[in-house]
Amino acid sequence: MKKILLLSPPLYFSKGIPHSLDNSVPALGLLYLASYINRYSKTIKANIVDIAVEKLSLEEVVDIVKRRKPFVVGISSMTPQLQGAVELAHSLKNNFKDLKIILGGPHISADPGFIDRHPNLFDYGITGEAEITLLETLNKLAIGKKIPRLQVGKTVVALDTIPIPDKGLINREKYSEHESMMFSRGCPYNCYYCSRPSISRTIRYRSAKNVIREIKYVY
Repeated sequence: MKKILLLSPPLYFSKGIPHSLDNSVPALGLLYLASYINRYSKTIKANIVDIAVEKLSLEEVVDIVKRRKPFVVGISSMTPQLQGAVELAHSLKNNFKDLKIILGGPHISADPGFIDRHPNLFDYGITGEAEITLLETLNKLAIGKKIPRLQVGKTVVALDTIPIPDKGLINREKYSEHESMMFSRGCPYNCYYCSRPSISRTIRYRSAKNVIREIKYVY
C-alpha cells in the first residue's frame, strides 16, 4: 500500500513555527481528495495533516513525513498560503530529495504558471477539481509512468459519486463546532475577486438524498 500525505500549509512560518488566521473549519478540499482516493483505490492510502491547526513546526512536519514515508506529498494552497506552501516545499525538498510534490488548490488554478516559476520545489501541478485527476496521477506515478508537469483536473459531473468527507482523517475536536458543507459545484460568472478558476463553469448539484445523508453523518 503506497501513501500520499495531503498537507494544508499555514500563511507562513516564522523560525519554523506556523502562523495562520482562521482555522475554524476543516480543509474541505483536502477531505474530499483523501476520501475519494481511499474509496476508489485499493493500492493507495491518503492521509491529511493540517499544519496550522496542529501547530506543527517545519521540523515536526519533516518528522511526520519520515515516519509515514509517503511516495507523494500533495499541497493545496490558496493565494494567502503561498508563502507557507513555498517554505514547506523547500523544507521537504531539502530533506527528501526524491520526494514528489504535487501542488493544487485555488491559486495555481488561477495562476498555472506558478509551477514553472518554482520548478525545484513543485514537481507537478493540478488545476481545477482534482479528485479524478489526482488519483489517475498517483496510479501512474506508482508504476513509474511519466506525467505532464501541469494538468487540468477533470470535472466531476455526478457529485454523488464523491464520498462524503471522512472527518476521521482529521482531529475534528480541534476545529469550531460549526460545519462547512458543499451542496453544489460550478459557477458561470467571472467575479475578479473570486477563485472561480479552481472550479468548472458547469453547475452541478448533489441529490437531496445525498445531502441529507451527509447532514446525518455530521450530526
